[in-house]
Amino acid sequence: MNRKIILLNFVLLAMAGWLFWMLRVKWLELHQHEHTVLALSPQVRQRLLIPAPNPLLKAPTAGDYLQIARDMIFSKDRNSNVIVDPPPPPPPAPPPPPMPPLPAYYGTMALFGDPVVLLSLSKGPQKKYHAGDKVGPFQLVSFDREKVVFDWNGKQVERKPEELKSEAGSAESQAAEGPPTRVEPLKQIPDPPPDAPRLDPKIGADNGAGIRQCVQGDTTPPGTIIDGYKKVITTNMFGPTCMWQQVNQ
Repeated sequence: MNRKIILLNFVLLAMAGWLFWMLRVKWLELHQHEHTVLALSPQVRQRLLIPAPNPLLKAPTAGDYLQIARDMIFSKDRNSNVIVDPPPPPPPAPPPPPMPPLPAYYGTMALFGDPVVLLSLSKGPQKKYHAGDKVGPFQLVSFDREKVVFDWNGKQVERKPEELKSEAGSAESQAAEGPPTRVEPLKQIPDPPPDAPRLDPKIGADNGAGIRQCVQGDTTPPGTIIDGYKKVITTNMFGPTCMWQQVNQ
């Protein structure tokens, strides 16, 4: 047991001596290096110093990472240019309104001064118009014996007087005929049922609710009962009223 302790102490002592020797060697190398550096010129020692950080470098910003995003193939924001959707197309223009009927032509006059033309609108009286006048929705541009020119919404409408005269004749015929009359369909009076009781001819048509009219020229006194109906005469502001009332049996 004592021999093992003595052997362990010897090993520890050897390791301590080896460590002390290594420390001394390192100290001598550092001391030698210090003397070597101090013996150099100031220019050489300046080059051996650690370079200071470059003051021209600046901290990166968010915009500096755009190049990295462009170089990454699988990055969603690889394209930094925002693609804006094109605006929707404008709605189509509404169709132009249909042209109303042209005025009717009745002739021209040029007795004194500027010539005039006699025109009338639909179902309207005849009036005199000069070139440039407003004729309803149209504007009279020019007229002569061969043609009449109107302006409607910026479009030139040219007609012959014969064509406008035919429109005048059709307008007059329609005005003479007037609006079409409505023919009411004939109402068929249903035949009385075969089992209906036949009443005395003095009892008139049925007014409903058990009341029938009196026949013209009936001289039956009031209170008479015929075929289950009693004659009643009442007086109101319009005079006496005759009726047959059904008697409850």
